[in-house]
Amino acid sequence: MGIEVAPTFSTKRFDVFCVELLRNPQLGSSREVYLAMSNEHDIPRSLCEVTLFSDYVEWVHVDESHRRMGIATEIIQAIEFHTGRSLYLEGVTDSGTVFVEHYKQNQ
Repeated sequence: MGIEVAPTFSTKRFDVFCVELLRNPQLGSSREVYLAMSNEHDIPRSLCEVTLFSDYVEWVHVDESHRRMGIATEIIQAIEFHTGRSLYLEGVTDSGTVFVEHYKQNQ
């Protein structure tokens, strides 16, 4: 059986859980991974995942069927608010670059 974990914080639409993944030191430092699960609908998986390496947003993924709904923006803003940190975002893929440009314009 797994360990029961309460949400780290919640937004209007999501319960957000944070875990710190301790990696093999040969692979690099640990990462914070935020998983956002709907608190409105019974969807059995996270709809958004955000991986942080310190204050750098290393990875963002939104379930394909839920993209373009402001989910990544909502979660990243909530992480910044609840942690008191300013996160650094950089687009690596074409869609990531578009997202980062949009995110920065709306700050």
